[in-house]
Amino acid sequence: MGLAGVCVLYGLRRREDHQWLQKGLVVVIAAWIGDGLFQAFTGADIFGYVPKAEGMINGPFETNGIFGIIVAMLTPLVLWEPLKQRYRWALAYLAGLIVTVILTGQRNNLLLLALGLMTLSTLWSRRTRLVGIAAFMAALVITYQFAPTLQQRVGWMSTSGAEIVTSLQRLQENPEDSKASRKLFDALNLFTSDRAFLIDAGLKMIHDRPITGVGLNAFRPAYPLYAQLMPHGHRSGPTHAHNTYLEITAETGLVGLAALLVAIGLGWRWFLLASAERQALAAPYGATLFVMLFPLTTHTVLLAAFYFTIFLMVLCGYLSALFAHGVAGAINQTSNQNSEGDQPAHAGAKA
Repeated sequence: MGLAGVCVLYGLRRREDHQWLQKGLVVVIAAWIGDGLFQAFTGADIFGYVPKAEGMINGPFETNGIFGIIVAMLTPLVLWEPLKQRYRWALAYLAGLIVTVILTGQRNNLLLLALGLMTLSTLWSRRTRLVGIAAFMAALVITYQFAPTLQQRVGWMSTSGAEIVTSLQRLQENPEDSKASRKLFDALNLFTSDRAFLIDAGLKMIHDRPITGVGLNAFRPAYPLYAQLMPHGHRSGPTHAHNTYLEITAETGLVGLAALLVAIGLGWRWFLLASAERQALAAPYGATLFVMLFPLTTHTVLLAAFYFTIFLMVLCGYLSALFAHGVAGAINQTSNQNSEGDQPAHAGAKA
């Protein structure tokens, strides 16, 4: 992985390399969006893949979830420059992307998309942001009719949400009410689609081995040992904790969590200390990293093969934009050209 990172850094050493990467992603994600929409409305797939669950689309992937996660989390990197340059096709592209992510039927993907759109909104005026929010809500309401899996999960949230409020009220009146405690846990579990079992097991791992954790990529084999609340016949199912920070802490302990938080802090500090030109080049990568590392996402697995390779690409792009000498040369050359263009005007003013 370290060698791969070095190769990516070398490949992104010039400003033009960043432009080629982002243009290439625009083309690739556009092809995936087209395949996803074709799959949603015909039930077939250009690449021969069949949706694994009714009411969901998985694009050019056999596994559910990967398609929507990648498309949603790369939204800032793919659309930053097109929207900044006000290309007309960018709005149509964005509309297709939004519809596709909604049709994947997963709430986590909607969260990733919303975060990506929030970062993109920094490019817009206040009026444009309000129009964008209204358009997004309209697209969500309209497309929701064609996303039965999303409808089912929203129904779970509605039903369990009422039960959560009732259980909390009962516990407030009587904190020792074990029946209310169990109902609260069951309601939270339904609300999060069986994530409460994972959270419970992950917290037990952290409590048992707080410093170094249970071991890298050991959440799955360790899960049956800590999943006391999960029915015995289902204890071998989960492959990850469905939360980056819970999984990092469970597997690598507080040491690993501290290292991740320090790295995030350093990345932000380097961005603040960079020149305005470097910040502009690094912004789409930074926005994408913000989406990928947001603490409330439920499907992201930092060390999973598909996720970490994309994370490595985005991280190296971010670091290259901030530190690469080739990028610095291009920025200095552009600055010098601008200065030379301004000299006649200043000279005339002095005369």
